[in-house]
Amino acid sequence: MARLTYPTMSLRLALVAAAFALAACSSLPAGLSIGATNIEELEGNYQTLANCAMAQLAKRQGGKMSKAEEQGRVRVRSDLGWEISFVHESADVTRMEVTRGPVGEHFLAIARACSA
Repeated sequence: MARLTYPTMSLRLALVAAAFALAACSSLPAGLSIGATNIEELEGNYQTLANCAMAQLAKRQGGKMSKAEEQGRVRVRSDLGWEISFVHESADVTRMEVTRGPVGEHFLAIARACSA
């Protein structure tokens, strides 16, 4: 007759710890995306800066770009997973924010150059 064996307490604890670690890792990116990251303020109209940045980034990037306009905000999106928002602050001041995904410094530099 076969004898049933039960997992030891240390094996049970290891399994529970692994389950918690797996759950924590799978929810980590969602927990870190708490909203827009304020990058900096730029001089210029938010719509003009967004159009310039989109045109310049489209020339240098292989993926598709799209633009969404809202009241006081223009979002420039890439199918590579990032999004930059240009937010109206005042007549000549625009706040540039990274609102989704990792954006490379060279992309931000291109957007900043539109302000110059």
